[in-house]
Amino acid sequence: MLWVRVCLFVYTTALCTLSLVSISNRALPIQHIDKLWHFCAFSILSLLAAYASRNWRQYYSLLAIGFALGIAIELAQANFTNHRLGEWQDQFANSVGLLWVCILAQSNKLPKLVFSP
Repeated sequence: MLWVRVCLFVYTTALCTLSLVSISNRALPIQHIDKLWHFCAFSILSLLAAYASRNWRQYYSLLAIGFALGIAIELAQANFTNHRLGEWQDQFANSVGLLWVCILAQSNKLPKLVFSP
């Protein structure tokens, strides 16, 4: 379980860093595709949190931190960068990603959680 916590820490650090640096804009020509990336990024964060947690209380605490992290990232993008936009739609996609994995975990759709619903 220690390796999952290390992965969670490394992933969270990378997520924060990549959310604030300038990345070339070679997006697919699909409107709002970035919302899918937000959803996927925070789904992975939630999945790592599920496997790093010892019980539901700890998992819910990590989800709350993930939600706050999403807000903090969007606020930082809006206020401290010239190359990124902080949007409430991004935070919505972040939240849906977090909650989607939580629903999967609660319905026993994730294999071998340390704790059970």
